[in-house]
Amino acid sequence: MQHLQKLNAQQQEAVLTIAGPLLVLAGAGAGKTRVIAERIKEIIRQGAEPESILAITFTNKAAGEMRSRVLGSLTSAEVRLPQPFISTFHSLGLTLIKENGKTLGYKRTPSIYDRSDSLGAMKKALKEAGAEDMEPRLALAVASRQKGEGVHADEFAASATTPHERQIATAWLCYERILRGDNALDFDDLLLRAVELLDKSPGVQKEYQKRWRYLHIDEYQDTNTIQARLAELLVGPERNVCAVGDVDQTIYGWRGAKIENILSFEQRYPGAKTVMLEQNYRSTKQILAAASTLIAHNSNRPDKNLRTDNPEGEPLSLYAAGDGGDEAQFVAKKISSLIEDGARPRDFACSIAPTSNPAQSRKKCLSTVSRTKCWERASSTVKRSKIYCRLCALP
Repeated sequence: MQHLQKLNAQQQEAVLTIAGPLLVLAGAGAGKTRVIAERIKEIIRQGAEPESILAITFTNKAAGEMRSRVLGSLTSAEVRLPQPFISTFHSLGLTLIKENGKTLGYKRTPSIYDRSDSLGAMKKALKEAGAEDMEPRLALAVASRQKGEGVHADEFAASATTPHERQIATAWLCYERILRGDNALDFDDLLLRAVELLDKSPGVQKEYQKRWRYLHIDEYQDTNTIQARLAELLVGPERNVCAVGDVDQTIYGWRGAKIENILSFEQRYPGAKTVMLEQNYRSTKQILAAASTLIAHNSNRPDKNLRTDNPEGEPLSLYAAGDGGDEAQFVAKKISSLIEDGARPRDFACSIAPTSNPAQSRKKCLSTVSRTKCWERASSTVKRSKIYCRLCALP
């Protein structure tokens, strides 16, 4: 138990709960990635084969970090080849498809369309469907959203009721024929075909359940229908599944994430144990109190009592700007003042909300401050692209 001494009591409980379904509700900055990594290491220390462990997350970066944490502190005797399978949902789907291509009807391993390929194929499909006036991106977005719900093209076509839906359905069916002709899949198919494989081939499903006896799912609050279904199909009779997430941090509702997945975990897996991680290691008391007060107004969420041993921190401030330009000017002056007092430009980050001309607002803000990171929040989605600007030196 000495290797767990740096974990708090709730983290230790999550790490040591190995058998059966487990839901870990982790508040912001509560060390959830560390808990998953330590839990995987604990399973190995208790005698499980490393290759019997599966961990799924959303990004390659997150998967890489988790892999590094797991393997970095294990001895060569504790981890052997092959190692735990740690990947994104889509990489997992690709693995299942590659290993079972013939079962899915592919003569050889299918190629994967990138965004440009998909747009080109949909443009061709729209032309075949007599709908050249429709934007390919729109048709692809509808198909993508439906695939995220586990809906196939023929199912969508059968349920289409409006002329617009029927037009998209016709184009989508043409699009699927183009993919088949090229022995190709698009990005969404990596999950849809993987679920189809496990759903329709019980023997294949059982083999994967035997291979991966311990399943971990990171950021469970951001799973959509097809992702939650894929995970469910991989859970074996022992039901050793651990889902980690936070209902207060869901960010992918715009692309089909279902908060109901995490809220209904205990119904999906009866007898599941729930562990709350409420110790925050990242924020000051001021920030945590403000965030907790705001999020408490959300309905349909389990109560959490987030706490931290960090300093009180500076009080939060609010500036009611007249417009986007006023807002940008205030931010620029504030950053300039702090830099003059000794702060470093790299210590600042700006999150600029959408305005009638966000690019101009960003330019105004950063024309005074060099080497400042800036995030622009789009009206319908969150563009997390980092914009590193070096516009001009401070006067």
